[in-house]
Amino acid sequence: MAIPWDTVRPELLSLVNNLSGLQTIWIDKRRPFTDPTGQAWALLRIRTAVGIGIDDRRYTDLEKGIPAATLEETLNGHRRVSLEIRVESFRHDDDRFAFNAASDIGTRIGFNSSLARLRGVNMSLIRVGQAIDLPNILKDDRITSVALLEVFLNAGITAADGAAAAADAGEEDPTANHVFTIESVETPEGTFTP
Repeated sequence: MAIPWDTVRPELLSLVNNLSGLQTIWIDKRRPFTDPTGQAWALLRIRTAVGIGIDDRRYTDLEKGIPAATLEETLNGHRRVSLEIRVESFRHDDDRFAFNAASDIGTRIGFNSSLARLRGVNMSLIRVGQAIDLPNILKDDRITSVALLEVFLNAGITAADGAAAAADAGEEDPTANHVFTIESVETPEGTFTP
């Protein structure tokens, strides 16, 4: 699997919730009733995930007899992930203004405790973008305080094209993508036969 979103997404949700103290949900999920005490929430969205550099490809010997496909291709690499945090608040008090909350999240995500939580899901902080206030947003016929913050993360990935990948995909033949033994390799110095 590339980025293990099934473990990363819940941790990001929990982290932003802890940093902001706001009800935190994914922007594409059903929204619960607004917390009557805080009257604010943080909405998360993964905007992009792009490869950094060139992935390291390796072939692992499955120790099967020839002529069976005996190698499994794996790759390791890094992905730059852009996490958008949108804070919306019906209250405009100094302690509940959306811009303040977004700015605080941007500051607190750099604490060692936050970085340790990101490391726990094989991610690291690259940088925090600027907090942007979006004025004059109407929601439910009320002026809503809205701010955006973009956080850039680095995610380490590992993926296999073979038995594990086929089993994860529910394929019937888990050897479908295995590679046959490399019999020779062409190099500038000539042909190498292992």
